[in-house]
Amino acid sequence: MELGKTGFGDRINALLTQHADKAGESLNTYARRAIITRLVTELERESSPEVAAVLADARSFESESIELSDLDSTSPQRTHLLIDDVDRVAAVRATGMIGSARDEQFDKLARMTLRAMGAQGASISFVDDRTQFIKASVGTTGTAAQPQTVAVERSACRVVVETGETLVAPDIREHALLRDHATSDLVAYMAAPIKSEAGFTVGILDVWDYRPRKWTAGHVKTLEDIAWLIRQRIPF
Repeated sequence: MELGKTGFGDRINALLTQHADKAGESLNTYARRAIITRLVTELERESSPEVAAVLADARSFESESIELSDLDSTSPQRTHLLIDDVDRVAAVRATGMIGSARDEQFDKLARMTLRAMGAQGASISFVDDRTQFIKASVGTTGTAAQPQTVAVERSACRVVVETGETLVAPDIREHALLRDHATSDLVAYMAAPIKSEAGFTVGILDVWDYRPRKWTAGHVKTLEDIAWLIRQRIPF
């Protein structure tokens, strides 16, 4: 998107640049997410079944396959932020999500992610220093009846929380840090961080498949866009 051709004046262009910088995003990403947010909000208001289709179309513009994440390396992973960081844990607790009741809003976002990504499963979790609280989870057989809890030590989410980066694994059986999590239902995996306004990773949005899968740059951007939409629905 070339903002100079949109008809906006210098003042609006300057404000867009300022807020994109504040969000830590490029101008294109900031504008893209603003448009997607507005469109998704209006479609949800109309109870339109087109929401997932819109997000799937958005991802199709970038279909080039990407390489395995750097986290596939057998070298020691550089930790950006420990999972028990006091400020991060405080940010998680401030969301009020850990231990909260089932919420159709989050179930809907999980279902939307599943359809948009064409995956076998999707979930939204919030993670403190001890627990991965799975707020919403959906698979091809339906939506989980109630939120679930998993010990952090047994969860792949720890990697995403500590790096604050999207994790991409076409086949976790070949992933140095994730191969122990492989099951017949979990082979391909991707997870995007859900971040607070201060930049702390408070949760994750993840998707998985039962067979190896070539995730594309479009898949990554779409998952990150939906994670950003989820962030807008959290009462920080």
